[in-house]
Amino acid sequence: ESTSAFTKVAKKYGWQTAFPPGLSRSFLKMSEFIRGFRDVAGEKGARRSWSPAGYIDAWNSFVVECEEGYQWSIYEYENALEVRDVIGRVISAPELGSYPELRIFAEAVAEIDERFASLLHAGPSVLPEPAFWWHRNLPGHAGPDLAADVQTHYAVQLRRVEP
Repeated sequence: ESTSAFTKVAKKYGWQTAFPPGLSRSFLKMSEFIRGFRDVAGEKGARRSWSPAGYIDAWNSFVVECEEGYQWSIYEYENALEVRDVIGRVISAPELGSYPELRIFAEAVAEIDERFASLLHAGPSVLPEPAFWWHRNLPGHAGPDLAADVQTHYAVQLRRVEP
């Protein structure tokens, strides 16, 4: 087994390493996954440094907002769906398929997806089949801004939920 750079430095300076054998290699593999994740995500700006956990948190927060009745406009709603677009790109990336972290990430996303899919099942269909499933339908209820925007853009009504 090769010695990690951390272990070499620790030995050089007489540090005690608290890592069990192989753990530093696990961290290295995780770092490789995160680097690959960010490459596939291809984000610019504020999201370029997000970790997989950041995407899960953002997707979950958005779904919670939708469960409560999304209170922002259709433009913010569609912008928030871009997080799920990136998640979809990452989950389907062949270059990440060998990482066990991808499976863990995909399982966490699937739990959130189930909740969002049930919201969309109760709402109207607004886009045709080639669109990703999370874009095709809207939740059956929303705050006043999204409900008004949906009425204007798609000529369908959502049940209004006041803040």
